[in-house]
Amino acid sequence: MAEDPISSFCNTLAAFCNHLHSSSDALKQSIDRRPIPLDSASSIFTQCLNRRVSAATADLDMLDSMSFGTVSFEELLGHCNELYKKNHSDLLQLQEHLQSRGYTTVPDIEEEDEFEDIQYQDPEDKLDSPSSFYGSLSAADPSFKSFEEDALLQEFRQEDQPVVSSEGSKFLPIGPKTRSYLLLLVRMNRLVVETIDGILSYRVL
Repeated sequence: MAEDPISSFCNTLAAFCNHLHSSSDALKQSIDRRPIPLDSASSIFTQCLNRRVSAATADLDMLDSMSFGTVSFEELLGHCNELYKKNHSDLLQLQEHLQSRGYTTVPDIEEEDEFEDIQYQDPEDKLDSPSSFYGSLSAADPSFKSFEEDALLQEFRQEDQPVVSSEGSKFLPIGPKTRSYLLLLVRMNRLVVETIDGILSYRVL
């Protein structure tokens, strides 16, 4: 027996109504849901990056204020020297502790090679004095062109030439190591060298 056309139409209409009802419910849920911005991920990443940059900037500002804002350049060098001495003493204590447990110190190969090079060096090639060292340095290095460096090198050729402080109160005899440090400070633009009444004076910036 063939299906009644009216019953077939009712079944088709019922299926359509059910599909329409489910689609309407899905549309209503989508409308009621909070909108999610498309750039939310990039915004979150940018905010996180900004927080990290702000924290790093604050740390750098604190480090700058602690290193250069509160102490002078000489004090900073002194702190670095004390830190070097502390690390050196700690290494010596660690080496003594390891030696008590059977550790043997291995000589440095590079230091041995340097010592052998010094032993077998031609006596004519050795520098007899610090003045000869600075004289050869001035002749070999064309970058010594500033007034400060030329003045230092000219005075360093004289073995016992004293250096007077910027206040002019004390004469300071300087040795080879001090002269090297002074040249280094000049290269770093931390030292101004002046000649007053034929006497070399310096001023630390």
